[in-house]
Amino acid sequence: MIFIVLTNGLILLTMSRLVPNLKPCDASSNCQEPRKIHEVVFFLAIYLISVGNGDHKPAVESFGADQFDDDHPKERIKKMSFFNWLNFGVAFGILLGLTVIVYVQDHVSWAVADIVLTAVMAGSVVVFCAGRPFYRYRKPMGSPLTPMLHVLVAAIRKRHLAYPSNPAEFYEVPKSKNNGRLLCHTHKLKFLDKAAILEDKQSSSNEKQQSPGRLATVTKVLLPILRKATGNERGITILQRIGIGMFFSVLTMLVAALVERKRLSLVAKNPLQDSTTMSVFWLAPQFLMIGIGEGFALVGLQEFFYDQVPESMRSLGIAFFLSVLGVGHFISSLLITIVDRVTNKMGKSWFEKDLNSSRLDNFYWVLAIISALNLGGYVVLARRYSYKNVRESGDGSETMA
Repeated sequence: MIFIVLTNGLILLTMSRLVPNLKPCDASSNCQEPRKIHEVVFFLAIYLISVGNGDHKPAVESFGADQFDDDHPKERIKKMSFFNWLNFGVAFGILLGLTVIVYVQDHVSWAVADIVLTAVMAGSVVVFCAGRPFYRYRKPMGSPLTPMLHVLVAAIRKRHLAYPSNPAEFYEVPKSKNNGRLLCHTHKLKFLDKAAILEDKQSSSNEKQQSPGRLATVTKVLLPILRKATGNERGITILQRIGIGMFFSVLTMLVAALVERKRLSLVAKNPLQDSTTMSVFWLAPQFLMIGIGEGFALVGLQEFFYDQVPESMRSLGIAFFLSVLGVGHFISSLLITIVDRVTNKMGKSWFEKDLNSSRLDNFYWVLAIISALNLGGYVVLARRYSYKNVRESGDGSETMA
């Protein structure tokens, strides 16, 4: 459905450039301002593309990873590379967009470029739909927020009860009803264990009649907080991968600051020249580091928000990860505005109308400091994090409790 929304947005965008009545102006007239109908269709297309692009990403990423069976050794290994190949495909598509599509826009027309994009998207929808008989579908498990609220309510109601001496005395879903994966009991957020305490009046014969707010399972007591481990099948842990990517972000800002300072020093030596000869390859190291850092951090975050959340929240986890990236873009714009106003009040803005008068090197130093502080805070939290613990059930199947 989301693919159809995205495709319709591209179709409207193409129509706004091809259909005569939807074009901004007549070709024979001197265009002072675009037609209202063109503005309506154009912005409607942009909004549809934005909604489709934002909605399909978490669904596609989680649905693609769901095609691999964790209980099958070979498929589990392939699943670990899924997000790597997914991001490789995205990066390759961006490369084609910045080269082939831009070339068509500059040397042919924007309308033809839109036709190409629409045709590719429509073809993708056809290919996706053709594979429907071969997909693996996960049975819907209901809203993940409902059991979380049940646990919280039950824990508050039972706050005066004493903890049992043996964790095995906590209530657990019978194996006959357990279709999901069980998380191993942990001592973190121990208060929530109260929700799984069996009261004296709760016997095995009447457990079925208990309200969800009175009796919650160990499975729902704790969202997956995982014990830090090394030497797993991934080679490095998910958190280590994210940390490496964040470390490269610090290096990127340091290198960018040094390169910009080098450029400004050349400008200072030749102030009368409008442009200073400096090879564009000076920018290669920082862009290389950006690529390496994103390869570690973004893929690691995708794996984390897919693998470390309950099965019913995987799409929500991926959506949260993408939402954080979106919020980061807004914060970056806000940071630029704040720095511009503060430095302008101090005498001279770091962001002037031309690069030679600006002080982007100072801004890169600020970003390096912020990235370093962010990395330090991340390391502190990552060291306290516990990975989701998986146990083997009696029948040999993999469960988590």
